[in-house]
Amino acid sequence: MTENILPFPSILESIRIACELLLEEDWDLFTHEVHERTLTQNLARHLEEFFKDFSVDCEYNRDGNDPKEIPQNDPENPTKKVIPDIIIHKRGCNDHNLVVIEAKKDANDCNMEKDRVKLLGIRETLKYHRAFFINFI
Repeated sequence: MTENILPFPSILESIRIACELLLEEDWDLFTHEVHERTLTQNLARHLEEFFKDFSVDCEYNRDGNDPKEIPQNDPENPTKKVIPDIIIHKRGCNDHNLVVIEAKKDANDCNMEKDRVKLLGIRETLKYHRAFFINFI
C-alpha cells in the first residue's frame, strides 16, 4: 500500500517545490492567462521529477478499464464519473494511488467546496493516500 511508500512531509514538500518551479520557470503562462489545463499539465511535468517511480497523469479518468466514479447522494444516480486534474499513481490498480490534485484558477468558495467534496470522494473511494487542492491565483 502507498502508506509505506512516501511520508506525508516528503509528498507535501515535493508538491510545494513543483509549484515554485511552475511559478519560476513558467511564469509566462500566468501572465498570458492560459487555461487551467495548461497550468496543471505544466505542474504535472514538474511533479514528474519528484515522483519518478510513479505515473503523473492529467485528467486520467480510468479505474482499471472502467471510468473513475465516486458515490453521490442521489438515488437516481448513485455514482458520478470524475476526472481528477492530476493524479500520481501506478497505473492498473488502486494499490498505489498516491496523490490526487484538483486545481482552479482564482477559485471562489463554491468552487473550492465542490472540489473538496470531489477530492474526499476520490480519496476514499479510489484509495488515494493524499488529496490536495491548488488555487492558481
